[in-house]
Amino acid sequence: MQFLRFSYCTTNYLKRTFTPLLEQEFYLIEEFKTRRLASEKIAFIAMEDIEAPGWRSEPFYL
Repeated sequence: MQFLRFSYCTTNYLKRTFTPLLEQEFYLIEEFKTRRLASEKIAFIAMEDIEAPGWRSEPFYL
């Protein structure tokens, strides 16, 4: 019986300790994904400018 109580207390302790850490890790991973996506978009726009410089600022006439 003592083992079960110890096991239960240990489990609660681990939950209290690691749940905030796992949540924090989840948010850090999401933030990393967001920043990576933003930097990929910036890199893509920069590559477009290298391939066709000024295409956004110049008017297009047929």
